[in-house]
Amino acid sequence: DGRWVTTWTAAPQPIDSNTQPPELYDDGVVFANASIRQTIRLSIGAERFRFRFSNAFGLRDLPITKITIAQPVPHAGRNETGSHGIDLNTIHTITFSGQESVLLPPAALAVSDPVPLEVANGQALSITIYLRDGFKSDQLTAHPISRTDTYLSLGDNTESADWDVLWKKSRQGWYFLSGVEAWRPSNFRALILLGDSLTDGSHSSFNADARWPNVLFNRMQAAGVDDISVLNQGAAGNRELTDGTGGKNAVSRIDRDVLAYSSLAYAFMFEGINDINFAGGSSASQNEVAERLISSYQQTITRLHAFGVPVFMSTIGPFACTHPGAKYREAIREQTRLRVNDWIRSSGWPDAVVDFDVVLRDTNNQTEFNPNLDSGDCIHPNDEGYRLMAEAFPLQLFDSFKYGVS
Repeated sequence: DGRWVTTWTAAPQPIDSNTQPPELYDDGVVFANASIRQTIRLSIGAERFRFRFSNAFGLRDLPITKITIAQPVPHAGRNETGSHGIDLNTIHTITFSGQESVLLPPAALAVSDPVPLEVANGQALSITIYLRDGFKSDQLTAHPISRTDTYLSLGDNTESADWDVLWKKSRQGWYFLSGVEAWRPSNFRALILLGDSLTDGSHSSFNADARWPNVLFNRMQAAGVDDISVLNQGAAGNRELTDGTGGKNAVSRIDRDVLAYSSLAYAFMFEGINDINFAGGSSASQNEVAERLISSYQQTITRLHAFGVPVFMSTIGPFACTHPGAKYREAIREQTRLRVNDWIRSSGWPDAVVDFDVVLRDTNNQTEFNPNLDSGDCIHPNDEGYRLMAEAFPLQLFDSFKYGVS
């Protein structure tokens, strides 16, 4: 008795020609005769997996020639995460309906055949993708702020043990891979975290899996909560209400980035800071964004409750400080943040509230970011800040909402 449970995700975002790898981009074609090796760290392990690949933002068909998976081998001075070496004894070729190659139409998703591979909870995996003919599109699908090294090389190197001997170029970002599913008993379930750069882990240490969702998963494992996966659907630059550098607005992401994933049981929403900061600075503009954020939160909660999914929310953290890194110090934006946070805390709409504002603010000045937790821009925490965010999440919520909401 089992089912597919999503164990890892990365929110698809659009990458245009200006931000594609210049070494492997030429006249509208990217990754021609090139291999991409990227590492991910799963949450729950299993002995059988399926892999999801996305062409959500591609403007043409995406022809993938071959994909292999294996356990990574760290090279000198590296963790498994961000490594370009693999253990050939664990290598498997991914197939799609029995075929090694797959052609994804624009905006489409491909799910692999099940792959037998024993992977423990919290273990890293290496995925190598080869595109013989490249991708003929000025826009492709990736997750650009991975905080993890990805490696590019020429030729089919899907079965090469170590790329030290190859020409290679390291980049940040996960390309085309959007999710991994594990075959687990029917009591296993998933928590999805929908957010912006603060959930994506911007400014956390590189190749260290120091984002607060990673730390939360480690905390759950230590506490014996080992039947729930933690899925990070943060997207740097994302806004609740407006499309932009962070991809599609969070309201429109609910179907693709939340409800579409297997065994969803809990949802956490942490959005709104970019809407407040990118909105106009007039009283009318800030009043409008506050009203629209509250209405949008209500819509999202209503939609997820229709599927029996409880929705937890966080307050919006501070974004002011005294050093030059502070971009948004206007009192009118702070008033909007306080108004929205008051609704989150007191409205009763969220099923539970995790108060990241309290975690991140300066105890001596509650409108400013705690300088001991600031990464340097008065918005994003350092690793210690992310750790404290994960510590603030009450694990008892999983039992309290084990059977969902009506």
